[in-house]
Amino acid sequence: MKPAIRGANDTDDESRTKTELEALLDAFNLAPWCFTTDVLVDEATRIPHSHPVLTLSTRRHGRMLLAGYVHEQLHWFCDEHGEVVDALISDELEQRYPSVPVGDPDGCRSTFSTYLHLIVCWQEIDALRSLIGQADADQFGRRMADSGHYRWVYATIVNNFDALADLYEPRGLRICP
Repeated sequence: MKPAIRGANDTDDESRTKTELEALLDAFNLAPWCFTTDVLVDEATRIPHSHPVLTLSTRRHGRMLLAGYVHEQLHWFCDEHGEVVDALISDELEQRYPSVPVGDPDGCRSTFSTYLHLIVCWQEIDALRSLIGQADADQFGRRMADSGHYRWVYATIVNNFDALADLYEPRGLRICP
C-alpha cells in the first residue's frame, strides 16, 4: 500500500521532500510500517506529526526523513493497538520508570506522551535495524539521545533495547517484516 503524498502548498521545498520520500519508498520496503496512506508535506510544519494526517516537514532529509516517516506511521500502529499500549504504560512502564521528563529536549509534551514515545521510538529504532542495519540504527538512536529531541526517551531505549523488546514483543508491539 503506497501512500498518497501531497504538498500542502506545492512549493519547491515540498516537492523536493516529496520526491525524496518517494525515492525512499522505492529503495526500502516500508510496507510493514505503513498504517496510513495519507501523507502531507508542509514546509510550514516545524515538527512532524501523525494525526489527523501524517505530516512531514521539509527540514529532514536522508535517514532523518526515513526515520521521521516511520516514526509517524508507528503512531498510527499504536493507535490501532490502543488498549495494549495503555495497559503496557499503566502496568509496566509507569512502574519501571516512575518519573519521566516532560518537555523538550528530554521528554515529550505530557507524561503520557513520554511513555508512549518509549514504545514508538523503540519501534522506530527496531524498524531502522531492519531497514539500514543494527549498527547504523543504534548510532542513530545514540545521536538522538545526545543531541536530538526526546533525548531521555532515546537514551532509555539505547540503554535498555533488549529489555524493552522483551516487554513489547509478547504484547504484539514488535513489527516483524
